[in-house]
Amino acid sequence: MSTPPSWLPTPEPSGSDPFASPVSNGYEALLPGGAPPPVAHPVDAPAPGAGPYAAPGPADPQYGAGDFYARPTNGLAIASLVTSLASLVVGISAPVGLILGIFALRAIRRDGTGGRGLAIGGIVVGALVTLLIVAFVVIAIVASTMFAATSGTAGLST
Repeated sequence: MSTPPSWLPTPEPSGSDPFASPVSNGYEALLPGGAPPPVAHPVDAPAPGAGPYAAPGPADPQYGAGDFYARPTNGLAIASLVTSLASLVVGISAPVGLILGIFALRAIRRDGTGGRGLAIGGIVVGALVTLLIVAFVVIAIVASTMFAATSGTAGLST
């Protein structure tokens, strides 16, 4: 059998007391002052979850105890988005969704309720569909006027 390498600590004899003071293994000389490394005792250990990257807990004074609740969503914001999305099928409800979204944003700012994203979505969809409807109506009026003007003069000249 070969001998263990010199860099390994020497094994303890099999009949020794496991609770006796540790046998020097040569690593103490590497530490400053030759002292063994400090051992963290339960009194010195940091509290669970402590540290700069710890997740806030319910007892964290910065967040308060038990202040975890969801803000209610503003009903006008929900109605704004629903009517604006319904205007993609119906068309006429787009201005209603736009107006409801504006009123919802004002109420959210005043009350502090949730649903700001819903209100903004209702405003954007309602405004885009309203602009498309207005553009379609204007193009239809211009096209019908031009068609009437060209067909009226062509019919009179023949």
